[in-house]
Amino acid sequence: MTSAALPAANPIGRIALAAVLAAVLTSAVNVGIALSAVALGVPQTPALTPPADITLSVVAGVGGAIGWAVVRRHAADPRRVLRRLVPAVLLISFVPDAVLALLTVADTGTAPILALMLMHVATIAIAVAVYARTLPVAAAQPSATRGSIRL
Repeated sequence: MTSAALPAANPIGRIALAAVLAAVLTSAVNVGIALSAVALGVPQTPALTPPADITLSVVAGVGGAIGWAVVRRHAADPRRVLRRLVPAVLLISFVPDAVLALLTVADTGTAPILALMLMHVATIAIAVAVYARTLPVAAAQPSATRGSIRL
């Protein structure tokens, strides 16, 4: 999470830029993962289709940018919070995949689930890189000038 980034112009504009960049980049990568998986013989499920991949990538990109901005603005030590929050979000994102695996593994096997999990890892990696550049986090500040979120 570097501090060399865009100037502190319009904060809403920067959040929107981060959301759009993350959504576009993750959509492209996730569609590529899904199409590659299907081309390699992974059974196509509704989750491994471009409309689903793009929709969920946009939701993740926008939600992640908003969450990052909230932590950035209100946390006493945003780097520390994000170091814990980002892996937690990734682990939580695996829960629906695990449930889906329990419900469909007999029909489709584990390959579609592994493809979905790979897409989650790619989404988090891309989003963190985009947010770190467009919405950089500062070092810890005294609590008088920042919020009080602590993890």
